[in-house]
Amino acid sequence: MWSSKYSEEIKKKVLEMYLHGEANVAKISKKYGIPASTIKNWISLYRKEEQERAERSKAASRSKH
Repeated sequence: MWSSKYSEEIKKKVLEMYLHGEANVAKISKKYGIPASTIKNWISLYRKEEQERAERSKAASRSKH
């Protein structure tokens, strides 16, 4: 699902910067030379994966009761 053009380390750093409010997409794009559309895609994928994890966790905790 994740493109291999950029390292996982760069993706993680970019996501952390954005999610922690350190910089907006435009600033991150300029700093790392990564297209803003690529960063926005990573953010969308991250949020989707987080939502799916939360749903699985919620379902698992319900099945234990």
